[in-house]
This record gives sequence, C-alpha cells and structure tokens, in this order.
Amino acid sequence: MKRIRDTIHGYISIPDILCHKVIDTKIFQRLRRIEQTSMRILYPCAHHDRFSHSLGVYHLAKLAIDSIESNSQPALQAVTKENLQRITNSFMIASLLHDCGHAPFSHRTEHLYDVKAGLISKVAELYTDKDIQEAITNQGAQPHEYASAYLCLTYFRSVIEEFGADSHLVALMIIGCQYPVEVEPSSDICLSNVFIKLLNGKPIDVDRLDYLLRDRWASGIASFSVDVLKLISSISIHKTESDEFILAYSKNSINAIDSVIDARNHYRLWVFGHQKVVYDDYLLKTSINRLEKLIKTKSCPSPLHEIFNVDRLSGESIKVGQFSVHLPADDDIIYMLKTYQTEIPEFDQWLYRQNHMKPMWKNHIDFFHIFSGVDGDSLLKNGKLSKKARKLEGKYNGEVLFLDVEPKVSYIQDNQLNIIVDNKPVCYNKLTRATRATDVKPNFFMYGFIKNDSSLKENDLIKELKRLS
Repeated sequence: MKRIRDTIHGYISIPDILCHKVIDTKIFQRLRRIEQTSMRILYPCAHHDRFSHSLGVYHLAKLAIDSIESNSQPALQAVTKENLQRITNSFMIASLLHDCGHAPFSHRTEHLYDVKAGLISKVAELYTDKDIQEAITNQGAQPHEYASAYLCLTYFRSVIEEFGADSHLVALMIIGCQYPVEVEPSSDICLSNVFIKLLNGKPIDVDRLDYLLRDRWASGIASFSVDVLKLISSISIHKTESDEFILAYSKNSINAIDSVIDARNHYRLWVFGHQKVVYDDYLLKTSINRLEKLIKTKSCPSPLHEIFNVDRLSGESIKVGQFSVHLPADDDIIYMLKTYQTEIPEFDQWLYRQNHMKPMWKNHIDFFHIFSGVDGDSLLKNGKLSKKARKLEGKYNGEVLFLDVEPKVSYIQDNQLNIIVDNKPVCYNKLTRATRATDVKPNFFMYGFIKNDSSLKENDLIKELKRLS
C-alpha cells in the first residue's frame, strides 16, 4: 500500500498494484499535463490537473464504499460476497481511470475527438451483448468518457482483471451507461447500476464532489462550502418493493445536497460562464482551428482528428507535418501553436492575455436586463438572437463578436435523488416540496464583444441587435 499526500483529502492510500500498473504508466502520468479547468484566466492560482483530480475521485469512491457497506447491510444480503467485491473493485478502479482519456485542455477541445465516426463504435464493439451495444451507442456520453472507457477495455484491461474487477463494468461506469434492466433484473445488475450512477450520474456523484472541492481550493472562492464527508457518510443502498436497488441519503445530509447543487451552479454561471473565460476559450479554440489549416498536408488532410485520437493516447505516434504526436497534452499543443505564432493572431491574445476585444455586457444578469421584454422575449427563443448576432458579425466584419453560453445549470428532478425517512426512501422533491427547476437560472445567454479601437458605439449595436429583421 502506498500513501500519496493530497492537498484536499490528506493522505490517499492506494494498493501497490494500482500504483505500479496504473498510476505509474505513461497514459496516467500524461494527466499531470492536462489542466483541470479554464478558470486560470480569472484565478491565476487555479492551476490543478486531471492527475490529482483522478486520485481524489478514487479516494471519495473508497469512502463511499465504506459507507455503503456499513449502512446497507439488509439490502446487500441479496448479493454474494464475491460479486460485491467485484463490483466495488470495479467502482474504485473506474474512479481512478475515469479521466484517463481526456484531451489536451480538458473539455475545451474534446469536441475534436471523432466520436460519431469511430470512438463510440470502438467501445461498443468490445461488448457481445447487442442490448448493451445499443445502450452505449445511445448514451450520449462526453467524448473523453468514451476515450477513457476504450483505454480501460484495451490498454488497462489486464490490470483491471488482476485487481479483481470487471473491465466491461468499469467502462460502463465511466460513460455512465447502465445495464438494460430486464423484466426480472438480477441483484448484481441492479447493484452495478447503482454504482454506475455513483460515479457518473445526476445530480450527485463522486466525480462532481471532488472537482467542486478541488476547484474551490484552487480558485480560493470562499462563498460556499460543501460538507462532502457528511454527504458521503450518509450514503446507503435500499431495496424497493420491486426488488431493485436504489441509492439514498440520510435526512441530515439535505443541507449538504443543496450546497452541492448551489456550488455547481455558481461555477457554471459565475466562473465558467464569466465573459473572460468565455472569450479565452474562444481564442484557444480558434487558434487550434487555424493551426489545423497550417499543418494539414495531402497525406494528412485532417490533422486535428489525427492528433485528437484515442490511438495517440495509448502510445501510438504519428507524424503530422513537422511534428511527431505522441501522448498529446497541453504543452504539446502550445508548442505547435508557438511554432506558427506569427500566423495565428488569436494565439498571441491567448498566450499574453492581451485581448483585442471588450465585452458589451459583463454577465448573464446584465444580458437579461438588456434583452428581457424585447418583443415578448422572442429574441431569446428559437435561436432568433443567435441568428441576428451572426448577421451583425457579417455586417461589421471583425468589429464585433457574439458568443453563445450554455451553462447547463443543475437542479434535482423527480426521482433523481432519494432521502431516507423512517427507514424508507422518499423522493427528495416530494419531501422538500421544492424543485430546483423553479430556481431562476438561465440555460442560455450570450456575450457581445467589440474591438477596443472600434468606431462603433456599444449602445447602437445593442439597439440594432434588439430589432428583429
């Protein structure tokens, strides 16, 4: 057993086999050079990576297992000791490897993975059950989750099995894909689905809990607090009248649950939805797209698909122009961009934080103040505002820029979360007589930017944007 000191959780104990055959591999060590978030433009000290986050999720997974085994004895009697060990081992190693397929710059570039053309089918083809293949295909998981699942089913498969886990279950946990439930589901399948949701499910899972704590520590934001230990210690598994397993939390954890939802929405709206972060992401993505045009050749017409390819993550190298791409991380892409720096003006802005444009409004509150009530809010519906913004961009050719924001705020929907009352699970929304759907939090807004030296007037542009064509 090895002990690793973590800033958030203290000492994390990890079995030797996972240290030597998972953590000390080139695929996992690559995560040291994958930045966790895009918030450093706002908080300069928020430099943390997928490596430490993965260790943290593993640690919380172990704590969750301890709580479940302690709090769920009546329900778990239906599962054999061997099957319970296999499922919990799968949960632990899935938590450790859930981000091993992340692209450089994390979520900002994972859209470059060629998901529809190959990545999803690569994962699905490693299963023999057609129902599971269909479920994987229709899951709609994030690209990095499919990449991580593929690596677990190939590169890490032998160590997963050696650890006493199931590589196919590990992959399903990572992409959040539950086993299709039959008319008479087995206890093993139902229990596996519970742990799948505990790693990748809504509204709470161990992945979200760690990154909320880690982002709070790295940014220094002290406007909220999440009592993760209280929440995890309250987890239990119960059997329904139809003999299905469900996850539930004790009543005294409701305040901690609310804090998780509030904290996540705070980050999505006020940090990742901040105008500086949104513009910074735009600069990086635009720079990388321009890079592709500069390095593509007849023999490699789509270099980004070659670079952002799961085969690169498993160690397979490829020559792209003058570059040899192998286990790509943030620094590799930055080096490639620096090579063509004079030909990519957006990269100069991104690298030196010398933005050429300024926002016309500063946050979603300003946005809704400016545009609410305009023609019965018709501008905000059916994409009309986005279409009008694109017309203005074409009209003023580089003088203005509009960027859509989808913060994807969280709330607890019916039957998503259960609270134990008198030893029985009760739907959270029925118990509290409330739902996060009633909170006033936008799922769409937009930023407008204007060149610093533009002769155009902000108020005139806003008025023009308000007028429907």
